[in-house]
Amino acid sequence: MKVETSARLVCWSSDRGQLVAMTRSDSGSVKFFGGRVKPTEDPMDAVVREAREEGGIDLAKYNSNFVALPYQSNDPERPSFRFGVGMPASKLLELEPRDDVAEILVTHISDVGSRLTYPLWKAHWENQLLPVIQNLIR
Repeated sequence: MKVETSARLVCWSSDRGQLVAMTRSDSGSVKFFGGRVKPTEDPMDAVVREAREEGGIDLAKYNSNFVALPYQSNDPERPSFRFGVGMPASKLLELEPRDDVAEILVTHISDVGSRLTYPLWKAHWENQLLPVIQNLIR
């Protein structure tokens, strides 16, 4: 069995409330920006590409706020590299869905877990990502 690796981006804002941007795909799944890492691609390059393709996010503008987040190893079918970037809330609200993204959701950090559509994603968010991000936006 071939296991695909993905790269995901968590975009958050600490101004005007603790907001996080998420995507809803055409199939209805809610997750963070990102997708498959091509076999010859670096995960960082993949997340830069996916952010641009899915939400029109130019990560070069936010390089100083870019951080590595805990790797998701609890999903045997698709382990994920996770990255994060702090952005102004106004920029999160201006993101436009592209590619296979039907909608971009901007939600309070406390509601992210209830919006994620897969139990493994929820567990990774609650146990690993949320504590790190809360520490970063204090």
